Amino acid sequence: MEFFTIIIIVVLGIIGYLFLKGFLNTRYTVNESEFKQGGVTVNFKDRTININGHSFGVDQVTGMRYRSFSSNSKAKNVIIEIDDFKRPRHKIVFLTSGQSEKFMQRLSTALRKAGGPSFK
Repeated sequence: MEFFTIIIIVVLGIIGYLFLKGFLNTRYTVNESEFKQGGVTVNFKDRTININGHSFGVDQVTGMRYRSFSSNSKAKNVIIEIDDFKRPRHKIVFLTSGQSEKFMQRLSTALRKAGGPSFK
């Protein structure tokens, strides 16, 4: 019985962490030198994008899209596609309605400001 209790606590902890991370991804900061949101940082001067600790040139970004978890879910994954063999796709989770679209617009603006591609 204790084993199942531990498994349930671990699963609930993981789910709680993912929900917290999804809600925290809505916070963003922008200043003259960079844009940050959801584990993504675009440095305008260096022309780089850092996604969860992995750095790439802004010109390596080849696409952005979002995908719903289900047809009636407000939660969405934003998928950033990178011209890289090791890590071609990066997912950012958003749990609140409309935040994925706002993030994509901000990221598109930041990429253009850093000299990268334009996604509209």
